[in-house]
Order: sequence, then structure tokens, then C-alpha cells
Amino acid sequence: MTTMSRRSFLEFAAGAGAAAGLGQATLGAVAARAAGLPELKHTYVAPGFSAMITLYLAAKKFDEKNGISLKLGDPQSSLTTYYADLVAGNVDLGMGSWDVFASRYLAGVPLQLVCVFTTADMIHMMAGPNGPKSVKELAGRSLAAPVSTGTYRMVRAMLKEFHGIDLEKVARVQNVDNMAMPGTLLLADRADAGLSWEPNISRPLKADPKLRIIYSAGADYRAHTGHSMPYFAVAVRKDALGKGQDIAARIAKSFEDTCASFMANVDEAIASVPEKILGIDPDVIKLAIGSGRLAFKSVSMADPAGRASVLAASEFMARNGLLPRKLDEGFFPFG
Repeated sequence: MTTMSRRSFLEFAAGAGAAAGLGQATLGAVAARAAGLPELKHTYVAPGFSAMITLYLAAKKFDEKNGISLKLGDPQSSLTTYYADLVAGNVDLGMGSWDVFASRYLAGVPLQLVCVFTTADMIHMMAGPNGPKSVKELAGRSLAAPVSTGTYRMVRAMLKEFHGIDLEKVARVQNVDNMAMPGTLLLADRADAGLSWEPNISRPLKADPKLRIIYSAGADYRAHTGHSMPYFAVAVRKDALGKGQDIAARIAKSFEDTCASFMANVDEAIASVPEKILGIDPDVIKLAIGSGRLAFKSVSMADPAGRASVLAASEFMARNGLLPRKLDEGFFPFG
């Protein structure tokens, strides 16, 4: 089974099914060029999970329906290369962690955030029946977590700022190298608690119903700030915005339509992707969505409330040393 890390959340398709999907997308791009639609280049990382959104968008042609052509290139095998291509201008559009785009923007890369399509509501801590019942009971307990990830650092900052809990001082943090391992260790009774995000929450919960959620990062952040913490997002290079009229708005609407259709037709959307390419049991993804822990809802940065949430999140991240400084309005392509 393919491991689902934060990095691989935006990864998706490999093998014959991906090639077939890419072939259909290529034919669509030819038709779009013939129709004179503005064309933007993008790609995805394979194998993985969230490029499900990318290929579902291509299959449903939501880009063309909104007056643009999102041309899919060959999939990447490395997230590092994926981000590097966006920074270098080899592609016009990228899907990834909003804070990665924010850090690149603050470093001078001409990127702007178009929309956010998931939030930190997908990030949770789990524990077994004999484990802690809340984060306040983590003292002296073992916590399996991917210490090198931005998600771990963000959750650690939330617990310290909101609850006065420093994870690395109160708990025995057990570093793992991927986001599936916390659930695996919990199932093997080799950790008291685990930090991960969907679908790596629903996978162990499906395997052992005795496991339970003891902390939800999205709910905690919202309770203390009044905002949602953005998670995965779509960014565009500023130089691509000149390829046609209202490019950013058309991109945003394409992803809004894709996410809305996906959530309204979950079985159809998931069934369109072979399990060997999806990389995880389709029932796990359905469980994640059905539980409300995973939702695709695209919020355009043309929405003042959406921008406010991103700006507030950047202040939180900067305050806790996770971004060099807070963002400004130049990060958004809408006036």
C-alpha cells in the first residue's frame, strides 16, 4: 500500500490508469487549443492521493467549462522536483501546502494563492483504549509523529500557544518517517498516541474501532482564532495571469466546481480511479469523507473571508517561527 504523507497528499496517479487519464486530458488540451482557450501548464506527483482532484477536474473538463485549459504534463516522481518546476516557471500552476507557497512568495518567488481546498480539519491525534483521553494526558506518554514535517511543527505551536503544552517536554515523541506509521504503531500497541492526517486517520480507525480521536487541530485552531487553518491550496505564477482575461477567477471557479462535484458524487469520483493507482482502500477514503474529517471545498481568495483566514494563519505561523513574517495582500491575485 502506498504511504500517504503530507507530501504525498497532493500526489496521485501512476501506471496504466494514470496514462489513460493523461491521454484523455491531452486530447482535451488539443481541443481547448483549437477553441482558443488560454492554456496553463501544470502536473502532479505520482503515486499519491490528491491528484485525484487534478485528474477528476481533467475528466470532467471543468477548466474548459470555465474558459481556460489546464494542460497536464508528465507526472513527477518527486515533490521536491514538483515544487522546483513551479518556482522555475516550468509550470504555471501548482497544488500543495499553502505555507510552502507562502514561504516561496516571501522569498521573492512570483507566486499568488488562488484558492484553498482543504483545511486543518483533516489533522488529528489518535489513541488506543489505554492511551491518553486528551492532549492534557500526554505527559509521560509516547506520541508517534513525523517530527520533520510542517504539520507536526504547526500542531506543536498550537498546543503551546493555546494550551501551554510543549509536546517535546511533556511527551515522549517517537519520530516516524511517514504519515502512515503513527496508525501502524497504534495498531501494534507500540505507541500511546499518534499524530497524522487523513486518510491516515481513517485507515487505522477502520482496522480497529477501539481507537479514538483525542485532538483535532482544525477545531482547536478555529476555537481559539475564529478562523479555519488552510491546508492544501492552489497557487499560480504571476506571469501566467497575463495569458487571458480573469485567469485567476477562472482557475478558482474550475477548482470550486471540481470540489463541489467530487463531494456530491463521492462514489463515482473514487470509482473512477483503480485502487492500485489510488494507493489506498477506497472505503478508507469514503470513511474519511463520511466522517467529516476530510472534505474538498474550494474557497477562492477573491472571498474576503478566505483571504482573512490565510492572513490570520500567516500571523500565527510567523508568531511561532514557522514563516519569516506574515503575508501581505500581494499574495493574492484578486484586487
